[in-house]
Amino acid sequence: MSNSQNIYLSISFRSPEISGSLQTIKLHGVPGQELNNGECVLDNEMKKFCMDNIVAKIFRRSLDLNSEFNRLEIWFYNSNTARQKISYFLPEVDERDLLILSNISTSKLKQIYVLDNELEGNELTDWHKEVKSLFKPLFEEFVIMSDNLKSVPLFKGIESVISKGILHYEMKQNLFFDTLMIQVD
Repeated sequence: MSNSQNIYLSISFRSPEISGSLQTIKLHGVPGQELNNGECVLDNEMKKFCMDNIVAKIFRRSLDLNSEFNRLEIWFYNSNTARQKISYFLPEVDERDLLILSNISTSKLKQIYVLDNELEGNELTDWHKEVKSLFKPLFEEFVIMSDNLKSVPLFKGIESVISKGILHYEMKQNLFFDTLMIQVD
């Protein structure tokens, strides 16, 4: 009999930088476990994965861009999973939301939706530029060796070297999402 059940959690991160505007990033749909005693826990490796590949990168980039955003909410989503099978709240996406597609074919992160904040005109144009500058670099964090290269004998040995040099390589190979949905406040 199992001692735990897989669940999806929401976790918040506070910026270590008090000088930046962006102070909080909340992640939704993070795989965790519910223990038999009802306690919900997040594996330390998963927390570190989220911090290293998403949260720290966004906080740092936000500072570099002098972003005015205060708070972000990010939902993990696997587009191969039917929405009705997802056990946590997932926002609806519509034509007003900004879709940013990966321009890196080997990235396991394929798309990012930035949810509409009802801006118009020049404000909307400026907002599009800022969110693309802030979030587009995330695609680089999820690049792994393509399956085509893995079948070439020369690259089979190289993969073991590459996997040791890329932080969280195994988790990236078996990524639980391919889409991010982001609400900016």
